[in-house]
Amino acid sequence: MLYSSRLIIGAAILEGATFGLIIGFLIDATSWTLVAAVVFLVLNCLQFPTRTRLQRWLEEQQELLNQDRMAI
Repeated sequence: MLYSSRLIIGAAILEGATFGLIIGFLIDATSWTLVAAVVFLVLNCLQFPTRTRLQRWLEEQQELLNQDRMAI
């Protein structure tokens, strides 16, 4: 649940910035807004969950859980 929430929030922030830059490009027609929109789009695509990322995150959470149990 936490993993998906973080992923959705992070993607939404980048998506909003991308959308704003595309609107800015349509209004101003400056190339830097289009380039920035493409960069944000690529960053958003790089956040797509993969099997290894999910496994790494689950292992980290398991390790944190074990550390909490040992502290009690």
